[in-house]
Amino acid sequence: MKRFEVIFFLIVFACCSGPKKINIAKPLTQIKIKNRILYVRIASSPEEWEKGLMFTESLPDSEGMLFIFPEPRIASFWMKNTPIDLSIAYIDSSGIIQEIHDLKAYSEDPAISKSLVKYALEVNKGWFTENQIHILDTVEFPEEFKSP
Repeated sequence: MKRFEVIFFLIVFACCSGPKKINIAKPLTQIKIKNRILYVRIASSPEEWEKGLMFTESLPDSEGMLFIFPEPRIASFWMKNTPIDLSIAYIDSSGIIQEIHDLKAYSEDPAISKSLVKYALEVNKGWFTENQIHILDTVEFPEEFKSP
């Protein structure tokens, strides 16, 4: 093998092996629930919804992932390939939390929303409880994420 081929192989191998992290190139967006600030990465496409926080080995306490759907829907999330426990809030188009579920790492049991939701917010397990955030609390989103 030529030197160039060996280097190319090593670069490809390094990029494609091992656990994946959150896409740190994607900027964080600030949202607010009650008086708590949370910084979230936005998942707004089917590819981003599918990947979610898969392969994420840790999540800072002040961060999460916000899934934004084009229209309200029954949402279903599972934890396949996700090595950390999470909590998820299902949020309606008015920004009101309708449900909160705790999700176990690697579980393939779905957490299905009972009503139509526009958003889903994943954070470290227990974050909602620790921050005294409950069902019927309102999430304040930047204007560009609000429903028309």
